[in-house]
Amino acid sequence: MPQENEAAIAVEDASIGGDVFVSVEMSRSKWVVGLNTRLTDKIALHTIACGDVDALLVLIERARTKLAVAATSSPTVIVCYEAGYEGFWLKRRLGAQGMRVVVIDPASLLVDRRAKRAKTDRIDARGMVRSLMASARGRA
Repeated sequence: MPQENEAAIAVEDASIGGDVFVSVEMSRSKWVVGLNTRLTDKIALHTIACGDVDALLVLIERARTKLAVAATSSPTVIVCYEAGYEGFWLKRRLGAQGMRVVVIDPASLLVDRRAKRAKTDRIDARGMVRSLMASARGRA
């Protein structure tokens, strides 16, 4: 029987692949957006104002357009962010745009607890994109 921390990403989300992977690391003053497509190995980082969903949608649409030019099919988008004070309004807003949205429990991301590590929004955004990509490949 899985424990609560192990069930951060639902099983139905793990089986669906994606072409554009987006993570949003939220703070009270800014959002750090991590973005990866299957065209590159790098995770691009962008900083936008807190709550600026229009700027987030522009970033996602730009990545989707680049991928649509290179591919024959319509690219799918999977977005994730940590559950927190922002609530679920972002999930509803992005879901209405046809995107797959995963809300992650912050304690579910694997880190080495014994080692000292830096804790920044940029590092967390990259880590969430990597976890999202692993989940889409079937590795939880």
